[in-house]
Amino acid sequence: MDLTLSHHVVCQASILSVLNLVLTEIEPHSVCIFTNNSNKHDISMFDMNLEIPSIVINCEDARFIETFKNGIKLGCNVIFDFHEIIDTFSLFNHTTIIEDIPETLLLTMDLENSLQEKSIKIYYFWESVNLFNKYFVDNQSLLFEKSFFHNYEMLNLQGRELRVSLVVYTPFSHAKFNGEQELDVDGTDIYLVKEFCKKHNCTISYNFVYEGDVYGIIYDNFTGFGIFGATGSRRTHISIGAPYMTIFLFPYTILSLPTQQSKIINLVPIPKPLSYTKTPLLPFPFQIWGLVCLTYLIGIITVFFVQKLSFSKTTQRNETKSIIGNAIFTIIRISVFQSMVLKKTTGIHALIVLILLFFSLILGTLYGGGFASVLTVTRYEKPISTVAELVESNYQWKGITIAYLYPIELTQDPFLRKYIDNFIVVPLTEIKNQDHKTSIFLTELTQNRAVCNLDNMMDHISAQNYMVAKEELTGQYTTVIAHKTWPFMEYMNRIIYAVTESGIREYWEFKVINNVMDYSIQRIVDENNRFMDKNNGPVPISVDHIIGALIALGVGYVVSILAFILEIISFYLKK
Repeated sequence: MDLTLSHHVVCQASILSVLNLVLTEIEPHSVCIFTNNSNKHDISMFDMNLEIPSIVINCEDARFIETFKNGIKLGCNVIFDFHEIIDTFSLFNHTTIIEDIPETLLLTMDLENSLQEKSIKIYYFWESVNLFNKYFVDNQSLLFEKSFFHNYEMLNLQGRELRVSLVVYTPFSHAKFNGEQELDVDGTDIYLVKEFCKKHNCTISYNFVYEGDVYGIIYDNFTGFGIFGATGSRRTHISIGAPYMTIFLFPYTILSLPTQQSKIINLVPIPKPLSYTKTPLLPFPFQIWGLVCLTYLIGIITVFFVQKLSFSKTTQRNETKSIIGNAIFTIIRISVFQSMVLKKTTGIHALIVLILLFFSLILGTLYGGGFASVLTVTRYEKPISTVAELVESNYQWKGITIAYLYPIELTQDPFLRKYIDNFIVVPLTEIKNQDHKTSIFLTELTQNRAVCNLDNMMDHISAQNYMVAKEELTGQYTTVIAHKTWPFMEYMNRIIYAVTESGIREYWEFKVINNVMDYSIQRIVDENNRFMDKNNGPVPISVDHIIGALIALGVGYVVSILAFILEIISFYLKK
């Protein structure tokens, strides 16, 4: 909403009364006040009484037009022609007014009745100036009880052009050139814009961004790149393609109501089956194996000292070696439930053997159950489920834009900081050619669990190696972004509210997935997640399952042969 005031012989208090009435209703971002050098002293009262930011523009300044445009870019919604120092009607013909802020309210003094009663005429300027209302200064009343904000004429934009920036980001937006170099578009955000123009009679022109960081950024001088840069520099009115509600990054824009809530997720490689060479070791984790080895070592030492103390004190040195070997084989026999003969058994010796036998019985039972499980249910590597596990892996994490990280840009979490610092931006045209053996891809998951842009990142073969990580990077609301003084955001919000309330967006998303996305790739990734989440059933036992046992047997044979050869060599050397 923009306001222009042409004032002749009206006291400042009267002006402020009608201004406060209008400003209270339309709630502008800020105010631009036009003045000249001779009237600067009249501005102080407005600065004191207007409770919104204001910009004072000197019309005699050589940079007046540039300052005026910058004021609008910064969100200056209400404009006062304070002392009739510019031609009000020529101002309305300026390109910035016609294209960017067409919903303009004109307040002017009623000259014909100025001597009898003080009144201010109120007009809406569209294509012609028609009296909208009249404000009487003396009794502070309006001629008609009307709302300033909702003008019936704004329901029809009369074919006005709506410039839209978009990217290829299915299912939100999709674009491709057909054989005639015309742009074919589709997507849930596209349907939203079409609904807006169908209701308000406007014409859509698209600005398709497909190179570099397609979302981009806006700089402080209103320039930038990507769809955000196009919006900030006002080359386009709105940008679509699931931009996030990170308003603190873009002070020169306004955001619509949320179109939906989505999750920013990582596509990680599915865990591979563990090698069958590790089959004998898989029933227990390494911590338990360490505890078992420590227990048997203590048992060997204990049995050795008990046997040594049980023998006569005249035990020779060579007999001591025999006792050590006997202790080792005693523990081995007990652990595999083999019979054994105890010579010169004492009470303490029998007690220790009984305790070790009981321990081995429990351990052997557990090992047998675990081994049966290993042989029937395939064991996999530990999957990458959290961000902490991801940043500690040897993979590279990539995405088509840095905009994914805007919601967490200010985080102090060490794992997220490492993620941000090592994130690699890959252009959309090159993302599909990345090495899928070493890459993790950052993308988005919609409320209906559709993975965004999946068919542009991988094919059917590479999709078989990926799944969605359980822990999302963050959650965020998607929106429609526009330059700050775009006057139709209220009407766009009404369309968004109606679409959200009706639930038709779910149908739109399903339609886009079937029209322009390869649904079979979506299904492959979804099945990978289900396969890893559920308890996998038994698998037939094959030769692969006993590879580990065969390797252990082979190593045992080799060690035995080498030991036998060394004994023969030692025997002949002693001769």
